[in-house]
Amino acid sequence: MSNLTRRNFGKLALATSVFALTGANSTKAAGRIRHFWWGNKERDKRTYATIDAFNAAFSDSTVVGETLGWRDYWPKMATQVAGKNMADVIQMDYRYIAEYARRGAIKSLNPHLDSGAIDMSDFAQFSFDGGTVDSQVYGVNIGTNSQFVPYDKTLLDQLGLTFDPYKWTWDDFVKISREVTKNTPDGIYGSVNNGGQEVWLDIWLRQRNKALYHENGDLAFDQKDIEEYWSFWVDCQETGVSWPATEEAASTSMAKSGIPTKKTAFDSYWTNQIVAIQKLTDHQIEMATIPHNPGDSPGMYYKCGQFISMSRDTQDESLSAKYMNFFIRDPRAVGILKLERGVPGTKEMRDFLKPGYSREEAIMVEYLEGIEGRTKKLPPVPPKGAGEIDRAFERYWEGVAFGKTKIASAAKSFYREAERIRRKQG
Repeated sequence: MSNLTRRNFGKLALATSVFALTGANSTKAAGRIRHFWWGNKERDKRTYATIDAFNAAFSDSTVVGETLGWRDYWPKMATQVAGKNMADVIQMDYRYIAEYARRGAIKSLNPHLDSGAIDMSDFAQFSFDGGTVDSQVYGVNIGTNSQFVPYDKTLLDQLGLTFDPYKWTWDDFVKISREVTKNTPDGIYGSVNNGGQEVWLDIWLRQRNKALYHENGDLAFDQKDIEEYWSFWVDCQETGVSWPATEEAASTSMAKSGIPTKKTAFDSYWTNQIVAIQKLTDHQIEMATIPHNPGDSPGMYYKCGQFISMSRDTQDESLSAKYMNFFIRDPRAVGILKLERGVPGTKEMRDFLKPGYSREEAIMVEYLEGIEGRTKKLPPVPPKGAGEIDRAFERYWEGVAFGKTKIASAAKSFYREAERIRRKQG
């Protein structure tokens, strides 16, 4: 993704919910399809090279690539949907796959899975769960992700601090973070502050057998849950566990976050971002789960980082399916794409890539394998209005973090606004 921060990973432009969907009406010629994805410099380079490999392997077919950054991708997609000129193959996100599917913007892939044209035979069940809407598969997982805590091993080693990255608890997190803040120069802290991070709230709730949303889209938490969560992070801020609100507000990009700036020992990201994080610092960065309660699950889950889907406007389903299968299963493609979008869904391709892993790629795969059996079920697809609720959560937290609003008052106001948003969206 382009220009992602810890805050906006998973957030989409409001334009994605504005569709004018009717039947397909495309001017595409058979034997030529378009692939549209959100990207960045590295992803674009790899994806265009994969397209070139496909075109070279199948000279009777042509794939043309189109790409935009994350923020521009979704408004452009909405325009193409309204104009009935979507690319044949598109990159899709978990937050919106149900909306696109139910409004008819993307096609069911079941016929192509049944015929074997798209082969997901050895994909894990969560890959099917994530891409399934109303018993039909609409997206193929092209990169497995999960949440993790990057930690600065170089800094912790200098301070003589150790912990078990798979079994550490909230008490461990607090204790180690305080030691970092106490034993380093001013301006260096134990951790970033995740009080405004919806992803961390989600996991906090899941560790308590709750959730953000029910299957029907209703809120699955209450005001007291928000008060408890924010109280923890306010205490972290006031006792030196985390950096102050001013630092958090200034963390507007990955490069300005805690670990890349060497201002914190702990940070918060998604697994496929470990490569980019390590490139921003000369300290050795390792991976840990999100802290949890003793003996309990960390509450994390495997997430399909992105899907590849077939649009309702394609005039060549056979070629689109052929290209999609090439993208996920052919060594000529996977050898180019590698782990930039996340870990491949098929073990065959993971094994193919393994000998060439960089250190960061190797620890990413090791981490994802290490949390197997300790993750929880993928949460329900976020309902309409979830993005607006997320922004409200962050806004109210900022008032709390800067001492402008009391926790109870902010939690009450946020909860009321979240309920109003859900009622409005139906």
